[in-house]
Amino acid sequence: MKKFIFSFVVMLMAFVSANAQVAREIQRGILDNTSISVQGGITTPLDMNGAFPLNAVAGLRLSKEFTPVFGAEIEANVWFNDNHFNRNWINNNVSPNVKTFVTATNVGVNSTINLSNLFCGYNGKPRCFETKIVAGIGWLHYWNKYSNAEEFKKGYLDKNGLTAKTAVNLTFNVDKNYKHSIFVEPGIFWNLSYSKEFGHTVQFNQKYAQLGVVVGYTYHLACSNGTHHFVLHDVGALNDEINRLRSQGAQVITDTVYQTVEVPANCKTRTVVYFAFDSAELSDEAKAELNNINGSVSIEAYASPEGNSNYNKELSQRRADAVARYLTARGVTIRNAVGYGVKDETSNRIVIVNLE
Repeated sequence: MKKFIFSFVVMLMAFVSANAQVAREIQRGILDNTSISVQGGITTPLDMNGAFPLNAVAGLRLSKEFTPVFGAEIEANVWFNDNHFNRNWINNNVSPNVKTFVTATNVGVNSTINLSNLFCGYNGKPRCFETKIVAGIGWLHYWNKYSNAEEFKKGYLDKNGLTAKTAVNLTFNVDKNYKHSIFVEPGIFWNLSYSKEFGHTVQFNQKYAQLGVVVGYTYHLACSNGTHHFVLHDVGALNDEINRLRSQGAQVITDTVYQTVEVPANCKTRTVVYFAFDSAELSDEAKAELNNINGSVSIEAYASPEGNSNYNKELSQRRADAVARYLTARGVTIRNAVGYGVKDETSNRIVIVNLE
């Protein structure tokens, strides 16, 4: 056991070291890296004591990835049929007769670990095939109307119970934008709450568990970065670029590189204002610079290369529009205001105002 723990720690340290120069972007929107799934499947008693008829299950799932490795989900399932699903094992181990179409509902909260990204690293896009482990707890409610009413009144047949789930999720990303995926998820559903006969104890017992396979479709919501997944930044490359700009006289303030901007010969005056990462909000410093501008101007705006090209173009245009609105309110004439997206340098979170 000690050798296993030591090997796992060494492997984890190697993983962290290999990814030390890669930084994950901060999630900007509450729905970033969120997905919705519909699913259905079958289950059967884990002890295989009478595997047929199979129990049918259907449900919905709302998932959130906090990092490329760790996530959480809320899952709601409905069970049909009753092949020992509601087994309370009273007297001679006979289940009560089921009188309803829906046997039970289960609502659970699960944690997820993406093993593919944990051990192989995340390269900025999801893989075509990924493996995750899923585990969590839930609340089970039986909708059965029991034929043995006396036993139910005595408390032998509980209508609510604590449940657990352990599963392996095999995900297939089926389009190049990673908006859609399908999954196959074999797992075990545990009923942890037992009847009075067992003192209402909570324990894992295969007599009270269902072995099942669930398949489903997942839609991944759009993120604020313009994609449907996490985007990584190569910290090593950015540091190299910062050092290069420093050697050319650039000024570095917090996380934004302020590079020297050359003034073309045909331009009377050029003013440069700077923006924070992924922001189109004017800072007090930027407003102070813009307060010195009068007359007629043209505006060109840029973005740094962390997002995709469409998102960077849209972000730079929002920056141009923000400067144009501020100057217009001061009586400045705007000839044009254009967002160009990414420039050559990694530091271009800037808007350039040219006085004509």
